[in-house]
Parts: sequence; structure tokens; C-alpha cells
Amino acid sequence: LAIHPQTRKHQPNLPRHPETHTAAMQAFETLTYLGQTRRLRQLALRAVAAYGIEATSVRLLGHGENTTYRVEAPARTYLCRIHRLGYQTPTTIASELGWLRALQSETSLIVPRPLLASGAPIPEIAIAGLRPRPVVLFDWTHGRFELRRPRPETLRKTGRFLAELHAHTASWPTPPGFSRQRWDLRGLTGANVGGSLALIPAAHQALVADVVGKLTAVFEALGDTSMQLIHADLHGANRLLIQDGQLAAIDFDDCGVGHLSYDIAVTLSYLRAEPGYPQLRAAMLAGYREVSAFDAVQERAVEDFFALRRLHIWLWVLARTADHPTFRDRAAGVAARAVALLRAYVSGEAPRAAAILRKRIR
Repeated sequence: LAIHPQTRKHQPNLPRHPETHTAAMQAFETLTYLGQTRRLRQLALRAVAAYGIEATSVRLLGHGENTTYRVEAPARTYLCRIHRLGYQTPTTIASELGWLRALQSETSLIVPRPLLASGAPIPEIAIAGLRPRPVVLFDWTHGRFELRRPRPETLRKTGRFLAELHAHTASWPTPPGFSRQRWDLRGLTGANVGGSLALIPAAHQALVADVVGKLTAVFEALGDTSMQLIHADLHGANRLLIQDGQLAAIDFDDCGVGHLSYDIAVTLSYLRAEPGYPQLRAAMLAGYREVSAFDAVQERAVEDFFALRRLHIWLWVLARTADHPTFRDRAAGVAARAVALLRAYVSGEAPRAAAILRKRIR
């Protein structure tokens, strides 16, 4: 992650003969959360050493879509991101890092700073019991989260940040070989999340068909003119407030080509249960419009994309239950909330969403 200036370019020295899975070890997908993170920590230690870093501590941050560790070294702090298998590839990861470098050199936005030099191959690290996984390191971004009761001013800054990000990508010539997911309706409900609508239980297929029908009309109204490179996951845990009041965005792992309205909807979708949501929404849109235009059609689409985001998360969790214990444990609760929210969307009862989100569902 990206605050400190890069002092040297990193080219990992990878082991020539990485260890591979051995039959005697328990399959990774059958391990508990603790068992998975312990094994992944061994991979993180090998990756950190391959980057030439002498770590004094490697501490787990999160184990979800990817697995991240905070790496302390004598002079600096880093974030180590271990990619899960089956989502991003070395090509798509290299494209993400290329965009981050462009944002750092061509804008004043604060975004993660990768350690890998431009053009360096994405290292794929293996240990016994784990197939090779892409691993990237970033400089640490110092700041604080504002997860509980975010202020309208923070949402105004978030709106400005996204507008500046979108303004950059609208004119940025993507380099040869650049490849990221396309977050259109098919991408958000299909192979990009590791599955398809067929994962939805039969009892809810008719509901989901109605949702997709409404969303298809929304995408047709928007057209392709506002489809461009977006962050696609700028919720509260992916933005930081820096000491001087600036806002930083982290975790660009989901960045891809999508509608600008979807980028805004992702941020706001996590705030709809807040008592001051109308003020937060108004502040974010006002901040965006301080920089760029955002018309009425795009604004209306934000409300529809709340349903799309919920459907997307439901599918994502269903696709991960086979290999991740936390998603297995949470699948029933995620499904119950998704069904309630999607029913409210189809019936035109959007005001019910806040009450549904506040309700505790096990």
C-alpha cells in the first residue's frame, strides 16, 4: 500500500523448485479457518523472503477473497496479499498494478504502491500442501478507518475521489495486454464470481429471474458510454483517512470495467442501515458532482445496483462455500438477507431495505 516513496525496485528471487502438494497433508479446502491461515502464513513467509525482505513479524489481517498479512521490517511496513486460486491471474494482477502506478504518477490520488517494478513477472509461490499462488506486496498505507457512523464529509471526499478516479480512467490509454474483469450484468452474475445463476437454489430461481429482468432494462438504459475502469469495491474497509484529512483507497483487487453508477452503489450499499443515510448519500453525490457530471439516469441506476450488489455477493458466497469455512458458516444468513432484499426490490418496496439490513439474521 502506498504512502512512502519507493526506495528500490523489487524483483523477487524465487525458488527454482517450489514444493507442491503432498498426499499426506490434509486438503487445504477441508481445513478450518485457523488451519488455512496457518498454512498460508508459511507461504507468506516464503514470499516475503523471495521479495528480499527481512521481516520481524508477519501478522494476519484477513482471510476472505484473498489472504493478507501485515509485514513488519526494521525500516518499513508492508502488506502481503496472497491471491486465492481461480480468480485473478498473473496477467490481470499485472494490469491492476499497472493502473495503480499510473494513478500514482498521473494524479494526486492516494492508492496502494506495489513493490514490483513495472514489467516484472508476478511471482507465484508454493509450499507443501498449497499449489502456487500469485503473491504481491505493497508499501503500507498509514491511516484510519471510519467504519462506524461515517460522517457526511467523509462521503463527500469519497465522491470526489471516485470522480477523480473515473476522470483519469476515461482518458488513460490502457497499455497492450491490459486485462481486467468486465463488470456488466453477465460478469457480476456469472463466471467472474466463480459460478453462475445456476448456483441459486431452485426455490429462489423465479425471484432471481425477475431481478435480472429489471436489471437488464437498467443496463439497456445506461448503454455502454459509462462503462470504464472502476474500483468496484470501495466500501468502508477499503478507504482510509490520512492524517492531513485526505482520503486513500486500498484493495483494487476487484477493479474492472463497469458502470460509474455501480462504483457509487457499492459504497452506498453498506450505509443504507445508517440513521443518517439520506445525508450520506447526498454528500457523496455532491462530492462527485464537484468534479464530474452524474446525470439523472446514472443516479437512478444506483438504486437498482443495490440489488445487483446483493445478488453478486450471494453468488460469490455460494461459489466459495466449497473451499472456505467462513463462507460455509455464513451462507445461510447471506441467502436469507439477499432473498428479503431482492423481494423488496422486485415489489418496489425499496424503503424496506434499511429495516431488513438492520435486522439480525443468523
